[in-house]
Amino acid sequence: MQALAQDIPALWHAPQTTPADKKEMIRCVVDKVVVTRVEAAAEVSVAMHWKGGRVTQHSCCRRLRSYADLPDREELLRRVVYWRQQGCTAAAIADKLTEEGFRPARQGDRFTAGMALDLLHACGLGGEHHQDDLLEKHEWRAPDLAGQVGIGRKRLNAWIQRGWVHARRTPIYKHWLIWADAGELRRLRKLAAAIRVAPGGRPGGALTKPGKRSKK
Repeated sequence: MQALAQDIPALWHAPQTTPADKKEMIRCVVDKVVVTRVEAAAEVSVAMHWKGGRVTQHSCCRRLRSYADLPDREELLRRVVYWRQQGCTAAAIADKLTEEGFRPARQGDRFTAGMALDLLHACGLGGEHHQDDLLEKHEWRAPDLAGQVGIGRKRLNAWIQRGWVHARRTPIYKHWLIWADAGELRRLRKLAAAIRVAPGGRPGGALTKPGKRSKK
């Protein structure tokens, strides 16, 4: 440890240096930290007063409670509306906002499709009602898949609850999205046929086990 004391970065990152040790190290080199926050700004100014009198200035983004706290919220929403009018999906809008330099309110430095959907909802555009917003490769909305397989929505919902399909909910309205590629569609149609032949029986295990979800 004495050798490491000659190299502060190495000492800081050394496996044997505990959080308590790091706090003590900071007390040895820093006199005080002054944080200046402007209510309408997303960034805060940090002044580090070091032992010996040197002062360094820094800035960092503060965690915001919601998009209402963003100083550029109105411009952000205008861009959301603009890109929707250009026919962009939520995922594409998320990429556009990130490219234009906007940052999410609460976490990360990139927008996601779910975040874009929240903003579309705030603009009254009902983002999840757009067919292609959240659908990933080989994913179906529940009514569409039920029609493809030839079953009713109640039966498909029962399959979802039993884990017979790969399904997830959308972030805002909690609609079901079900994954089914060509192989899964064949399995589900066979499952539906088996139930029609023997309504009171339980289908074979192979028919009720979802196939491995592919990424292609």
